[in-house]
Amino acid sequence: MTRMRQIRDQIATLGEIGEILGAMKNLAMMELQKLNRLREMERRAVQTIEAAAADLARSYALEPPQPAFLGIRLIVGSERAFCGDLNESLVTAAGKMSMHAERTVVVGSRSAALLAEAGCAAVSVAGASVTEEIDRVLERVVQELETLQREAGRSRPMRLVASYADGETNAVRERRLAPIPDLPDPTPGFPYPPAVNLAPLDLFVRIADQYLYAALHEVLYSALLAENRRRLLHMERALDHLNENRARLRLRYNAARQEEITEEIEVILLSAEAISARA
Repeated sequence: MTRMRQIRDQIATLGEIGEILGAMKNLAMMELQKLNRLREMERRAVQTIEAAAADLARSYALEPPQPAFLGIRLIVGSERAFCGDLNESLVTAAGKMSMHAERTVVVGSRSAALLAEAGCAAVSVAGASVTEEIDRVLERVVQELETLQREAGRSRPMRLVASYADGETNAVRERRLAPIPDLPDPTPGFPYPPAVNLAPLDLFVRIADQYLYAALHEVLYSALLAENRRRLLHMERALDHLNENRARLRLRYNAARQEEITEEIEVILLSAEAISARA
């Protein structure tokens, strides 16, 4: 009976764990639906800004100055666990980034811990666990970037390159966010330059600032999307493994129950034979 009780308790425990994993899986699926929509909106906004900047640069033959930039790398990892080797992949990829970085900003406590173990000094920002926290994370990231730029001197604008998991391919991606990256081919067919109320170069700088804000939004949405996709896959595998263990335990429970029933029958038969012998 003790053995059966132990197996029954194990089955019950696995059932409770399965309920928790199922809830986490459902939450990840809900986040995926929201993040897919929001990331697509930000992607269209980024493309619109790129097109506007390209038209402005072509129409006025702008060549923004190239000062000595402050190199900053941004690593967008995860705040929560159960997302596979996401953070390890990001930290490994960050070490191979093509741009030399003087400063590092890392989003997500999991990636921050790995960087600290590797002896890499970085400014840490708590990551987003759900979609609604992304605006808070973006605000903190912008604050930290402004602090780093202020410490380096305003005469040194930043060259910001982000390393994050792409929400579409799940692969780690390196992307330059500032200064505004190489622009797409401008829309042809404008006989006259656009009428602007600011000096074209000043306007280009402001467009670049808007681009950075929109691109950071897209990066954070994409990173959280990739994280939840990995978490969903992780939960599905964990649930499959758990169900296999429960099935094996049920077989063991049934076998133990059959053995106990057999033993009870043997005891009854032996008792019956003893009574018959005394009679």
